[in-house]
Amino acid sequence: MSDFFNWDSNKLSTQIKEMDNEHMELIRLMNVVYSSVEAKKSFPEIQKQLKALGSYTVKHFQDEEAYMEKVKFPGLNTHKIIHQKLLEQFGEYSQEFEKTKVLNEKFFRFLSVWLTSHIMSIDTKYGQHVQSQKKAG
Repeated sequence: MSDFFNWDSNKLSTQIKEMDNEHMELIRLMNVVYSSVEAKKSFPEIQKQLKALGSYTVKHFQDEEAYMEKVKFPGLNTHKIIHQKLLEQFGEYSQEFEKTKVLNEKFFRFLSVWLTSHIMSIDTKYGQHVQSQKKAG
């Protein structure tokens, strides 16, 4: 069984090792959930994995926001709003899963779009900000 999502450092790297490591862990956790759904594992097992993904996502967003604050990233406030919206969407999918006991393709499309568009078009900006500060300083 193949992974749902693979890390591609050429496309997804922020050039910030700590954040890249956290993004890789997010991908690993997403793949665990996906593999469990594909293997038709039990509801409690998938539920546990989904909660682990949700908890790690909250931790990652907190770490990322603290990092952006530390490097004085000018897009921090917008980034916080985007994180909040992503958490709300994730929460809606989690609630739906609790009711239906099904994680459908729509959920995995959400994760895929979240990762690719969020990391590639938004997270890489704070990496670029840090790189430009290093060049200027």
